[in-house]
Amino acid sequence: MVEKLTAHDAPGESLGEDESGLRTSSLELKTSISPNPFNPITAISYQLPAVSYVNLRIYDAAGRLETELVNGQRDAGMHQVTWDASGLPSGLYFCRIEAGNFRDVIKMMLVK
Repeated sequence: MVEKLTAHDAPGESLGEDESGLRTSSLELKTSISPNPFNPITAISYQLPAVSYVNLRIYDAAGRLETELVNGQRDAGMHQVTWDASGLPSGLYFCRIEAGNFRDVIKMMLVK
């Protein structure tokens, strides 16, 4: 089975940035990707307000699933995962994070 990111997976929450540059939602989940653009490794950080089931996946520009970095329950607090895209071509990728009722999609640029 091939999973694809579709248009209805686009962010549905009200988003903004706080003073630290972290993206925030009305549900208080905070996410950031640093560096972005990146070559070939980047860190994806997210802060959970409560214990939540988290799913974090990376998709290519065509919407094909590249990898699943997180799939399971995580405690409240700050978390970070590293994505190594060494084997992938330069281009646009999407990080989709789901935690509880929250969903966000963040653009990432791999530049080699």
